Amino acid sequence: RRLLKPLSSAGTWWSRWWPTMYRPKTEFTADGNGLLDALTDAAERVEDDPTAITEHSCFDPAYGALVHFGRTGPAERARAAEVVLAGLAGAVKGCKRALSAFPSDAELAEVRETLKKTAFLASRLVQEAEKATASGQAGAASTARGRGKQPPKKSAKVAKGVAELDWAEVREAVVVQLLESAELDLCALWGHRAPDEALVHLYTAAATAVLEQPAALKGSSAALREALWRLLSLAAVRYGGEVGFVGAVVSLVLGYEHLPHHLAELMRHLLDEHQAARLVAALVQEVTALSPQDMGVDSAAPKNVAAFLVALAARAPLMLLANAELLLDVLASDAYTLRCGAVSAFGQLQIAVAAMPTPLPPEVADAASGLIASVVERLHDTSSFVRARALATLSHLCESRALPTDRFGPVARLGLARLADKNANVRRAALQLYARLLEFNPFCATLRREALVERREALCAQMPAGWRMPSDEPPAEPAEPAAKEGEEVPDEAKATGEAAEGEA
Repeated sequence: RRLLKPLSSAGTWWSRWWPTMYRPKTEFTADGNGLLDALTDAAERVEDDPTAITEHSCFDPAYGALVHFGRTGPAERARAAEVVLAGLAGAVKGCKRALSAFPSDAELAEVRETLKKTAFLASRLVQEAEKATASGQAGAASTARGRGKQPPKKSAKVAKGVAELDWAEVREAVVVQLLESAELDLCALWGHRAPDEALVHLYTAAATAVLEQPAALKGSSAALREALWRLLSLAAVRYGGEVGFVGAVVSLVLGYEHLPHHLAELMRHLLDEHQAARLVAALVQEVTALSPQDMGVDSAAPKNVAAFLVALAARAPLMLLANAELLLDVLASDAYTLRCGAVSAFGQLQIAVAAMPTPLPPEVADAASGLIASVVERLHDTSSFVRARALATLSHLCESRALPTDRFGPVARLGLARLADKNANVRRAALQLYARLLEFNPFCATLRREALVERREALCAQMPAGWRMPSDEPPAEPAEPAAKEGEEVPDEAKATGEAAEGEA
């Protein structure tokens, strides 16, 4: 249950990590007249000297704008994003310069402090901006601010030169900047020690905040998705944030129906780029070990888990084949939705196995031999949904040419027996399987004689010269058995012999 706590709802652990010395000295409110002026001055100072973000005159207005992000005006939000981006970019450059030289402990402490503060502001900016975008507070805040007290003339002039924050365009820039800071040699910055755990959580929290919003991923660029995968992977693999990573991903799988396919892509990234098979296996084990009671009363959670397993089977088949016992545990679940997902996952694994070169790796050969049997076994499931899913999976195997030739007969007998099922959906699925077996059988796609003769002639044309089908040769007449000594020869045989002698 501790793992399932969402990292994005981090209102409690922010304060635990945020030291007293980091708390702002000046509190800014959403409707305060001096916030925009302070942000403008901070933006100018940070642009000239990025390390100025650590000073209260620059940090406090940026922090105040982020705390009240949903209720501030568009000019304040744009200025706050400008300060945060400039500060983080300058912090990254300062860290690179420090790592390329031989800095003292005091210099390392200074660049660490700058990096932590800017990473905190950037992560908080991502979370607050995604939250405001999802709730539609941006337009409401502008309307509410227009009805209130007008700012002074100086602030009005400044606001005219500030473009309204378009978070859809700024989102990728902030995530890429966070990724660039995570790709630094943080262990060297921390004196060859592991970086602060809270800093690693900042990266995970920012990435999960973006993933939680369907609009952020819908139509997103490949560069943004790749940056999110790398940001999460670095926090988990390089900096020891496995526990937080597993908890965040499990929470995302259970709570968001738009994420299963994206999270399966994340798993493939971990396997391909970081060879983190153990981490992925541990995450799948956490997901499959959850009972329906642990998933809560929301019926969407089992569906999301089922969709995640199917997507993972299509993108990382070798990993699931090596841990096939986890899917077998899901087949024994009380929730029929999970059993349906496991059946579909076994079907995806069989399709992947059919496309693999033989012989299969020894660590997955045993599991691959029992995939179809696991699907066929569910034809007798107590739930009609699972029986129909098993029939649909077998139909999909036929269409994908992934059903072995020697399994057509057993599958046909067991699958077509479901034509007598008491459920109409199961009977319909059995009829569809019957049609797929006839259409995609490995022998011929039709039973018309003309097509069979045409195919026979085409095959004969491919054979060597002089070769003939056994059925084309005239049958040899059986030879008459020779009469043994002492036996009488039949009259027909005598007449034949006499006629032959006369002709001679």
